[in-house]
Amino acid sequence: MNVKILTCILALACSSLCAQRLKTVELKPIYKQGFRYYYDMNRVRTPFALQVPLLSLNDEEIDRRYKNFTLLSDAGSIIAFAPLIYIISGTYSSGTGFNPDTFLWLILAAFGLDITLDLFAHNQLRKGIDRYNELIVVPSSGTPGLALRYKFR
Repeated sequence: MNVKILTCILALACSSLCAQRLKTVELKPIYKQGFRYYYDMNRVRTPFALQVPLLSLNDEEIDRRYKNFTLLSDAGSIIAFAPLIYIISGTYSSGTGFNPDTFLWLILAAFGLDITLDLFAHNQLRKGIDRYNELIVVPSSGTPGLALRYKFR
């Protein structure tokens, strides 16, 4: 019995030694040029990679803006599948026939909605990044001193 308890204690001690340690990293400003984003002067390949620095501040506005960005991006991606769903569905196989004009309008509408939602999504992300940069550059404590406030674009 004592051997089992000693083995459990030894296993727990070893697992805590191998546990993942949290590392504190200083947050850097995010720069934007068109649809390109830069974090720590390195280009970010996808805006979704900005999730960690944006959500690490636990700011309600930034969280809301980022969630709106992901929601609008996902909605645009789903709408882009509308022409494919039209082809796969039984619309033309149920006896009504395939209408090329309907298909063309569906493609144009899906493309237009996808671009529009993508623009709205990036606008939400831009507003979240502006708020993030304000919180990073301007100190949040009430300590006396000067602070530099710059709006990154």
